Amino acid sequence: MATTQTEREIEVYAAGELVSGILRMLKEPTPIKIAMVSQESGDIVFTVSLNDLGLTLRTFHSHPFFHSHLFTNLLGELLVRVNLDLFLSHVMNKNYALLVKKYNHHDFGLRSEEDDILIFQFHASLLHKLLNEMLNREISEEVSKIIIASPKKVKREDDTIAIAAITDDKTFRLIVPKTNDVRLCFQKAIGVILNFYGIKGKETFINSNMFNYEIQIKDATNNKSP
Repeated sequence: MATTQTEREIEVYAAGELVSGILRMLKEPTPIKIAMVSQESGDIVFTVSLNDLGLTLRTFHSHPFFHSHLFTNLLGELLVRVNLDLFLSHVMNKNYALLVKKYNHHDFGLRSEEDDILIFQFHASLLHKLLNEMLNREISEEVSKIIIASPKKVKREDDTIAIAAITDDKTFRLIVPKTNDVRLCFQKAIGVILNFYGIKGKETFINSNMFNYEIQIKDATNNKSP
């Protein structure tokens, strides 16, 4: 069946209204009203007007996309994300931790009221997920800033690490002076221990990153047969 000019215009205008509405939401929070926060189920209900979304009533009712699960979940999560502080302020004093563990958010519910009001429903566990996502992102960004802004150049101190070995019949102890590079302390100390126990011809290498140390013990290169 051929598509009429009016139907084509509705499709084009619907997409344009939706895109412009999303772009506006990304720039500034779209006003919403929280209608209910259940302490029994953890369900949260909020409302938003089509006018604040930049959609006309005619467009909303004329295009099937606006009645799909895809649209409901897309718009619902976007509205929660841009108003996350508002939602958190309404749930933090509730039985939040217990409800989050009891249920998982899966999909948004959506129904329309008279005039131009949309009513969304979701579970509080979504807030837990979005909050953790935000915190992880902020922590990652702060760590990257520290690494970029504060590069370290550590002078090698191999010759200045004087390790004292103390032995008796039962124990072997090392006293290792503190230096700016803990990695070199380990490296020198392990070498002294190997030599004490008669393990010759070995070299110790220690690599470090922000999470751990990696210790490698290899045959000394100058002792290998040609």
